[in-house]
Amino acid sequence: MTLADWIQLGVLTIGFLGLLGTALAISFRMGGRFTRLEERVDALGVRIGHLEERVDGLEVRIGALEAGIVGLAARIDRVEVRIGALEAGMVGLAARIDRVEVRIGALEAGMVGLAERIGALEMRSGALEAGMVGLAARIDRLETNLATRINAAGNALRVISEQMEGHLTLIGAFVKVLHKKLTLTDDELEVILAGYSDLSARTSRSLVDMELRGANPLGREEALRLDAYLKKAQRGERFTSEEVVDYNHIVRTLEEQRRDDPRVWPLLGLGAFLSGLFLEKRDRGA
Repeated sequence: MTLADWIQLGVLTIGFLGLLGTALAISFRMGGRFTRLEERVDALGVRIGHLEERVDGLEVRIGALEAGIVGLAARIDRVEVRIGALEAGMVGLAARIDRVEVRIGALEAGMVGLAERIGALEMRSGALEAGMVGLAARIDRLETNLATRINAAGNALRVISEQMEGHLTLIGAFVKVLHKKLTLTDDELEVILAGYSDLSARTSRSLVDMELRGANPLGREEALRLDAYLKKAQRGERFTSEEVVDYNHIVRTLEEQRRDDPRVWPLLGLGAFLSGLFLEKRDRGA
């Protein structure tokens, strides 16, 4: 090799060594940077790990959310079904309400007609009330007139009763006088007694039967004795003075409670007849 070659080789070697030093320097500098890059990469890996964990948590939560959404969707579906049923029910209810409104309208029309009929009835009722007022006034006048007539009749009956008592007294006195003046035999007196008693009994029989059935004022025993006395008088049988007194007592008791009953008067007449007939005989000692 020539010197020039060696010089060229030396230059090349020096250049190579410079390049190698530069390379080494660059390599050294690049190594530090790579170290920092590796640290940053490791940090990024850690952060990526954390991010992956968070993503996993998010995926779990998203899964839970998806499951909840699915359940919610199912619930929404059921709600929609129920809403559909409610809507159908509302349609049916609306139809029923329409029918009810139709019926209410018919009722209202009927009520209007009924109100008109009630108005007509009220008018007729007013006319009837007016007529009833007039009728009540007429009835009041009739009652007043009737009360006046009844009072007059009662007064007349009392007058007749008082006159009857006077006549009964006269009958007894007449029988006494007749017996003294005409000197009638006992048989003749019994015939007269039987005839008079039969007339009195026929007139007063319903009253005596009523007393026998328990009517007031006579008791059961008094009613039986009165019936026996009437039957005895109808047969024309003789009365003792005690029987005449008892008969008159019974008849007076009856007359006190039934003063206005004309059926009592023949019984009173018979008592006067018996008193005049048989008490006069007792006075003569017969």
